[in-house]
Amino acid sequence: MAEELLNAETHALAPRKGALRGLIAKAGVMSGQADLEPRYWRGAWPEKTYAAGVHALTCLRFNLATIDYALVDSADTAGDDRPKTAHFLAASNMKEFNELREMLEEQMHFIETEMNKRLLKETIVDVFDGDNAPDEALQSSEKEALMRKKLDEWAVAVSKNQEVMKEEEDSKNSKFKSLENDAVADMCILYGCLSNIISELEAVHEALAGS
Repeated sequence: MAEELLNAETHALAPRKGALRGLIAKAGVMSGQADLEPRYWRGAWPEKTYAAGVHALTCLRFNLATIDYALVDSADTAGDDRPKTAHFLAASNMKEFNELREMLEEQMHFIETEMNKRLLKETIVDVFDGDNAPDEALQSSEKEALMRKKLDEWAVAVSKNQEVMKEEEDSKNSKFKSLENDAVADMCILYGCLSNIISELEAVHEALAGS
């Protein structure tokens, strides 16, 4: 979802289906079932870490969906692909945005890998065992700090980008003034959602580091 939405090379998105929200809800229910399993020779089910992951997914889906609703137009015909707005494509094609997108994707894959390791780790490890030493990559919050810095760099650059900030034609020919296609308003939504996404990745990162 994030890769297609934030990638400027993808000019249109498939119709919304709502399948992801259902999968996340199903994943949340499964945690209670896993906690009830007999685990005599296994470590306790990491319920809090798993819950943090599900919460992060819920928030990520909401923020990505918000970007979608704000910056992707409706299809002319039901079932057709939905085109991204011109100012969204221009903004996401900027060097700073592409660098941020790559950092976000890298961190998402990192969280996915580390969460998978944690959920599959069933052996009971003694706290004094050398194998239980803290993982430096999990303990560091440097990547989140770099993403926030890059997001601010993009915000400064996009505010001066006339291709993004130019006023678009009103396809509805309406006399009613609206912020629906306002580039400044849309960039504020995009900035806020990306900031929220970084915070959610940081929260689940911290949960994994403490598990």
